Amino acid sequence: MEDDSRRFLLELREQTGGDPARSVSLYEVGRVLGWERPQALNAAQDLMAAGFVEIRSLSGAIAISPAGVSAAEGALRAAAPAAPPLRLGRGPVLEEGVLRRLPAVLEEIRGTAGAAAGGPAEAMRRELEADLQTIAAQLASPRPKTAVVRETLRSIAETLAGNAGEGLAARLRSMLED
Repeated sequence: MEDDSRRFLLELREQTGGDPARSVSLYEVGRVLGWERPQALNAAQDLMAAGFVEIRSLSGAIAISPAGVSAAEGALRAAAPAAPPLRLGRGPVLEEGVLRRLPAVLEEIRGTAGAAAGGPAEAMRRELEADLQTIAAQLASPRPKTAVVRETLRSIAETLAGNAGEGLAARLRSMLED
């Protein structure tokens, strides 16, 4: 993917929160990047041809496709420096390093939960939200308990497995290893 297209896709993901149901103006995405309208249109057209962007209206409303979300997340992972794998550890209280990195994991889970709506997906979303509230309560404690967070993350991994969240579920399971 060309640099302009990659930058456009990442900004589109940012503006939509990675939600394929949210529409934004392709020109607004370009404006944030400091581009003129033709440059934004060209990048959007390239991404439409690749199946990463969907047109919503002839006036320039677009949305990120599920494939676009995956491509943007892949580009973000490729650009990010490799951090050592996050492990919860076995101590009674979460360690400082875990406390610093856990919010990013929770945001990813929250994004997955937010994408689920209707029928069985709605039940999954409510279950994930309840589990996230459990972890949030622990993080608000002066001594967040490793065992509670561990079991809650195990529950989240089980909920995500087989529900289009297998990659995230696998990463959560790896956090639970010693």
